[in-house]
Amino acid sequence: ALLGDPNRRQQGLELLEMAADADPAHAPSTLLEIVQIHESLGDTPAVRATFEKLRELGLSFGPKNLPPDEATKFFTSMKRLADDAAAAGDYQAAVRHLRIILEGDRAGLQTFRQLAEMYERLGEPLPALHYNDLALVYKPKDPELLERKDRYYYSVMPEHLAQAPEAVRKGFDFDYCLNKARQLLARRDADLDTIDWGLHLARLAATVRPPWIEPKLLAARALLIKGEREEALRILEDLRESKPTKFATESEEDA
Repeated sequence: ALLGDPNRRQQGLELLEMAADADPAHAPSTLLEIVQIHESLGDTPAVRATFEKLRELGLSFGPKNLPPDEATKFFTSMKRLADDAAAAGDYQAAVRHLRIILEGDRAGLQTFRQLAEMYERLGEPLPALHYNDLALVYKPKDPELLERKDRYYYSVMPEHLAQAPEAVRKGFDFDYCLNKARQLLARRDADLDTIDWGLHLARLAATVRPPWIEPKLLAARALLIKGEREEALRILEDLRESKPTKFATESEEDA
């Protein structure tokens, strides 16, 4: 009732903040009322501060403990904070807010797409490709996501992948690396950049599954095409010497 009176509006806002503190289960709705007032007054710092309070109250209470409609408002607010941070160039903050959505099991195509983009802007291709792959689960033929996949996988170095947590390596798209390397190295008109791309993917595949033969064979083939005969022969001789008693697949036996 006090919010409509300019002389007593501040008292009304303070009462709403007290209500949010007293009843955190409904804090998102209460604090969003405060946001609307501050937005109508053009008070951007107060809007930001209220959203931050909404985040802290929601996290301390536990997003999973919020009623469904309040949880929706909470996660929508986190998306707003992430968008504002991204627009301001604060990509770390954007990731932080997007990961809150992720931990609340509310993530979908747009969350994964935005996380991939934020990590790309932070110069971290490994998490970027991880979230891009998750986005592709929702939209496997999306041209932008497919273009990003090629770019991200080319940007990850084998030594960084080898040091990544096991969960990351386990989620790495081995089949993509192997199939793409096959395609690139089978091109008769392939230039050196294409050969290097195929070699890079073969090395990533070999990093993810060291015992496999075909990735190493593809790497050796790429090196031979490039004229790096000594290293290629070393790889092939190592493969011959370490021949397994049983092959994992028919393609491995062919290799």
